[in-house]
Amino acid sequence: MVMKKFGLKSSGLPARILGVLATVANIYFASANPHRFIRMMGIEGMSAQDREWRYLSRPLYRLQQQGHLKMDNSGGKVKLSLTPKGRSIAEWAKIATLKMPAPPRWDGIWRIVIFDVPNAKSYNRLVFSKKLKELGFRMIQRSVWAYAHECRKEINLLKKFYDIKNSVIYIEAKHIEGFSELP
Repeated sequence: MVMKKFGLKSSGLPARILGVLATVANIYFASANPHRFIRMMGIEGMSAQDREWRYLSRPLYRLQQQGHLKMDNSGGKVKLSLTPKGRSIAEWAKIATLKMPAPPRWDGIWRIVIFDVPNAKSYNRLVFSKKLKELGFRMIQRSVWAYAHECRKEINLLKKFYDIKNSVIYIEAKHIEGFSELP
């Protein structure tokens, strides 16, 4: 859904390119042989014809025209890097596709997220709450949410993305009064 907002299909090659670039910052490859880049993108099992440079050139050109990435083709190598606009879209996509880990067995520890976001960032507070609900957190109070599995990494990602790092506390507890023992 978020990628459609920016005119990209979430399963398409341009979205994958932005995702890879968001992870590694810059990509260098020989312009005559993009096979490594194609493998990095997870595009295996294609015919030799589809692995040609032209397979990548159209989406790369489109991303460059839309201002999402910079391409520098010099010295027989191509350097791809995200523009600030492309990085923003890649971060939105990462948050939109975020999934919470759910191991088969509960370890008996509740992960509690408490936040007190200032009124100046009320929109961030609202979307953060909605995202917690979407991810499967259970509301204890309006700004206190609980989850049954380890999620510190995901919460840190959300705190950074919504710019509320200093307003969120992550707690691990064995028991929450009034909550069932099993999630």
